[in-house]
Amino acid sequence: MFKRNAQQVRLCKKVYKLASDLEKNKLLDEKKFYKESEVKKHTQKRAMVQTIENYYKDKIDMLKDRIGREKRDRHIAQEAQKNALNAMKRELDDQKRKEVNRYI
Repeated sequence: MFKRNAQQVRLCKKVYKLASDLEKNKLLDEKKFYKESEVKKHTQKRAMVQTIENYYKDKIDMLKDRIGREKRDRHIAQEAQKNALNAMKRELDDQKRKEVNRYI
């Protein structure tokens, strides 16, 4: 009877150890899965932030280019207007001299 009780106790201890090992392994697997999912979420979040930053960086670069082109266009237009005004002034000065010479 003592042998049988000792055998049952050993068997119960063995079953308990197997059950606790299974539970421990299950918890370790869950912990590993959680860590992997957290790393994946972090990577996806970082990629999303990078994508957003690149989008706005591209928009800013496009705006800078557009502003630069508009400044150049305005400068060219101002130069053309100055040249046109100078040409008109020279023409009017020439006409004035001709009329003054004609009356003199």
